[in-house]
Amino acid sequence: MKRTLVALTLAAVWAPPAAPQSPSPVPVGQDEPVSALPREGDHRYRLVGKVRPLLFWIGNNNVGGARLTWQPLDDSGRALDLLIGADPERAPRGVDAWGYIREEMHGDRAGVFGIRSVNDAASLSEAELALGRDDAAFGVLCAAVGATQARAWTTTVIVPRGVSYRHFDRLLDAVASAPRWTSHETTRLPGTAPGFLAALDRLISGSVQAARAGAPHRAAPVRYLYKGGQYELRLRSEKRIDALTVGKKTYQRAVRGEFEIGTLATGDTTRFTITYGTIGDLAGVPLRAAYEPRWWLKLELALDDDLGVPADPAADPAMLARIRRACAAAMGEPLS
Repeated sequence: MKRTLVALTLAAVWAPPAAPQSPSPVPVGQDEPVSALPREGDHRYRLVGKVRPLLFWIGNNNVGGARLTWQPLDDSGRALDLLIGADPERAPRGVDAWGYIREEMHGDRAGVFGIRSVNDAASLSEAELALGRDDAAFGVLCAAVGATQARAWTTTVIVPRGVSYRHFDRLLDAVASAPRWTSHETTRLPGTAPGFLAALDRLISGSVQAARAGAPHRAAPVRYLYKGGQYELRLRSEKRIDALTVGKKTYQRAVRGEFEIGTLATGDTTRFTITYGTIGDLAGVPLRAAYEPRWWLKLELALDDDLGVPADPAADPAMLARIRRACAAAMGEPLS
């Protein structure tokens, strides 16, 4: 499956590029467990990256970071936010891919905002060639998900090379002045999650509840929306672990889940693993995530709440207001 360079970085926690809607959809995942993930929380992760130019892996155990945030909203809604990126001065071959996704859920409605680096490199040499450019392209998504319909607006913006996940405001400047957006529309079937993070929340919640009860568990796939496409997130297997060491810390009673994203229109799949806690404050919290998108690239996220990672942009009311104004403009709504 063709993926952008940032999808190589984010696929363990985000979606692959969109594809047309499946012609024969089947409702899935309608029996939603009560969320076992935190109602409110904020965790930071160390990004480990390795490349294999020839026979041996080379890389760095600290090439960037990520921040995963759960936030309750005033109307009993909930927001899930993920900011993730590489620091080019530490990343293998100077890779500087990064992205951000925010999913706000209000009952059966939701709003989604996302940005991600765009680069269609299929090999290490192509990725290195792209890094020689003076500018960088970012794909932008704004989506409004209703009970039965979903619309999304997408655009691409160009910013100077070096605008990393530590410079979110500079990227947002370009989004605010984007001259053209493309609209996508799709039907939302019963049980369909509004986005990838919500679908992942649902699957991990069911797995955590079963692990706490000591019961066997077989999760139904969960369909979710991305741009104009329908995707399916599957929990293919689970392994319960008595103790897991991540860095210098050891966590008790975790589950290692093998996940798969299916593109319904094409049958293409993307696989990754997430190991998550089941007890205490870390119940449902990812402790480690791993993904090997290409023969030459390995990526891993490891929980490290001492790491210096930029704050969630939406935690700043002024920044959140800017995001909402940009999406309102994309949707053709009056600006507030």
